[in-house]
Amino acid sequence: MPSITIICPTRKRPGHLERQIASARETASDFDALEWVVPIATDDDTPHDFTGANVRVVPVTSSMVLSDRWTYGAAFSQAPVLMWAGDDICFRTPGWDTIAQEAFPPDGIALVGGSDGNPRRDGRFITHGFLHRAWVEAVGYFVPLGFHGDGADLWVNDMARALGRWIHIPILTEHLHPAFGKAPQDEVYRTKAQNAASRATYDLRLGERDRDIELLRAVMS
Repeated sequence: MPSITIICPTRKRPGHLERQIASARETASDFDALEWVVPIATDDDTPHDFTGANVRVVPVTSSMVLSDRWTYGAAFSQAPVLMWAGDDICFRTPGWDTIAQEAFPPDGIALVGGSDGNPRRDGRFITHGFLHRAWVEAVGYFVPLGFHGDGADLWVNDMARALGRWIHIPILTEHLHPAFGKAPQDEVYRTKAQNAASRATYDLRLGERDRDIELLRAVMS
């Protein structure tokens, strides 16, 4: 039984995910206890080879937005702890998997995560976080549907802070993103920038978010 599922959609960048898996192999306390669920659109015919790791590729439609891919992928998870990830992050901290698992409270209701290498939000915002299955079961989804990425992470951060269960841990999941000068622009980044969910959309769903905060509060001990 795996201990952590990393749900990581990728598109036309199999080398990015291979790099991520290699970084996990180099740093995890127990690499064999990790699994990846990888949603890939059916129109993406880029060859990939994710051998040497516990990887399950799940086909999705190209119209499915990023947060929907994360939550759809969660249905295939076998682990108690789930992480939402982008294919442009790498694990840099030895033993990060143990650190993440040990940070959860006994009831499992918390958002756990570290730094992504952006000093402007380090210690203030978790961009690629870990949730326990207890959280997912309480609200009925992994991350909220309908967001292209921006908005989904804010939603979970805001919920955890409202509950007093926002837990920052001393690990680096480095975000190799063009905005930080760590990668060139490509088709995937340009498309996401064009389609990013607006703050207005988030604000229209505050009632839904607040309802789910209370669902979590009801199962906290």
